[in-house]
Amino acid sequence: MCQVLGVSKSGYYTFVKRFSREETEREAFNRHVDERILFHYHDNLGCYGSPRIHNELVKENIPVSERKVSMRMKELDIRARPSSLFVSTTDSDHDQPIYENHLNRHFQPEAPNQAWATDITYIHTGEVSIRPGRMWKRWRSNRRSLV
Repeated sequence: MCQVLGVSKSGYYTFVKRFSREETEREAFNRHVDERILFHYHDNLGCYGSPRIHNELVKENIPVSERKVSMRMKELDIRARPSSLFVSTTDSDHDQPIYENHLNRHFQPEAPNQAWATDITYIHTGEVSIRPGRMWKRWRSNRRSLV
């Protein structure tokens, strides 16, 4: 069988011996550290490198050095991505109608129900980003007239 597979007898038996034994204490620790590194890496959207992940592991009382975290991240083939400094959120290259700006930066209308605005707040939950929208009316009101 070794001739068919093109491996030596000693290489075959080393392979069989390696995978038939139980997991060592170091391998179990490395597996646990890998799980925690991946958790913190993905929880922070891939922006955390070895120094920050090391700090998170120290907070969890996992005795590990920054170098070990760096080496484990290299073995897991993950690295920190720096956040972009500028993100363009306006897409002007489209065929949709562009509406006229009726407010012209005049955010204090004269009467109620003349101008409406919305607010989108992003909430990071670790799994998805939730964007609850809230609508409210803006108008200049005199407190005496409301009472």
